[in-house]
Amino acid sequence: MVAKGGTSKAVTNQPSNDAIGLMAVLGPQLPTKVTVNEFTTIASVWTCAQFLNGETLSGTKLGLRIAAGNVSNFVDLETGGYGETIQDALNSG
Repeated sequence: MVAKGGTSKAVTNQPSNDAIGLMAVLGPQLPTKVTVNEFTTIASVWTCAQFLNGETLSGTKLGLRIAAGNVSNFVDLETGGYGETIQDALNSG
């Protein structure tokens, strides 16, 4: 999922910026709601970097499934916050 354009919350009275681009890669289990923000973008790019060509993901079916399935380890796609694995006691601190 790709979102382009918009305005930054840091500066409220500015025109839309077409250079803004955010994404969220969805895995096999589709959430009922999706948040696209900086955190979902970082998690998606990190896990899918080898398959990413511009806005397009391409590669082997298995590789794409594994990469997309790992996004939720870093980020909760519904809230845009931390994923379960990042919050696990073994991974925190």
